[in-house]
Amino acid sequence: MTDGGSVSDYACYPDGCSPTDEWDWYKILAVNGDVVELNITSGANNPTNDNYDAQTRITDNSGTILTGPTVFHNGGGGSFQATVNGSQYIYFAIRSLDSGSYDGFDYSFTVNLLTQNRDTDADGFRDSDDDCVSVSGTSDQDRSGCPDIDGDGWSNADTNWTYVPLDCTNNGTNCADAFPMDDTQWADRDLDGYGDNWADHAWDSWRNGSGAGQWVGNATEPDFCPNSGGNSTEDRFGCTDSDGDGYSNPDVIWNVYAGADNCENVHNPTQVDHDSDWAGDACDYDDDGDGVSDDSDDCGTGATGWTSDIATDFDGDGCRDADEDVDDDADGVEDTLEMSCGSDPLNASSLPSNHDGDSTCDGLDDDDDDDGVLGRERHHGPRL
Repeated sequence: MTDGGSVSDYACYPDGCSPTDEWDWYKILAVNGDVVELNITSGANNPTNDNYDAQTRITDNSGTILTGPTVFHNGGGGSFQATVNGSQYIYFAIRSLDSGSYDGFDYSFTVNLLTQNRDTDADGFRDSDDDCVSVSGTSDQDRSGCPDIDGDGWSNADTNWTYVPLDCTNNGTNCADAFPMDDTQWADRDLDGYGDNWADHAWDSWRNGSGAGQWVGNATEPDFCPNSGGNSTEDRFGCTDSDGDGYSNPDVIWNVYAGADNCENVHNPTQVDHDSDWAGDACDYDDDGDGVSDDSDDCGTGATGWTSDIATDFDGDGCRDADEDVDDDADGVEDTLEMSCGSDPLNASSLPSNHDGDSTCDGLDDDDDDDGVLGRERHHGPRL
């Protein structure tokens, strides 16, 4: 039987009436949350002889009694209700009782289904409130009662409900979970793959009320630039990264000092900055900051914190004379040798004399003319 169905029939305890059908059973289709209401009237099959007592009950399909047993003595009527738990058939039984001779019991009843609390998919949301009536779900933010894999309250997308930021913002439609497997993120206004929620309270002052996300304690990869798509991943998520090295381009609120790319147009994933001048070596014409460009600097990544001039770098080769340059005047002779040979290490025209052209300057050569006679012996006598 279904909603609105009616029956008029007869039950008879086998003690004189005929036919002898002591029990009558009726199968009624109902849905989870429905209230089945049965309105019954009864009377004697043979008013002269009948005492016509009967018992009624409502059970579920496992046999559990939902309402009753209820006894009718010498007829009468009434209204009985049972709430359905789970989509199923329920059963209404009428049994004629032995109350004398000829126990015929006439009855009529009507089925009335009260569906205000119907919950077809048994997910806790009434059908009248459920956006996915036939599919069980727990979502309660964008839609009610739809599948929500990550349990954050935002429903999974389906063929009729996707994630479209403009629709969601303007009219509340198509607000499906943009991150169905992440319970800390559900919106992505710029569709760059980084969620709008944030975990740092320092962002509250400029993100609260912006319409882009909310504070969530452990928000995954929060988008620092929620209104413009970006691909940065190292210093901050979701901002423009022109050279694709993971570091975002600097802007008015996020500069190199804060962690932005120190070479925004040159791929520079290491961000090495030898002289700490906030220009990465990949785009710095003078890596050590000594004032000599790298293409002319013989010590391109040498000592920092000084400037090349005639007092510190006599030959201007970018190597500090005090500790980096072994040939201050660039005459091809190391400073220590010049000083030992008596020439000027700061004068490229002053070279050690070498009369015989061998590998030893005259100042250190015992045989200046290479004649086999030691010069010092000839002039100063034999050595003792």
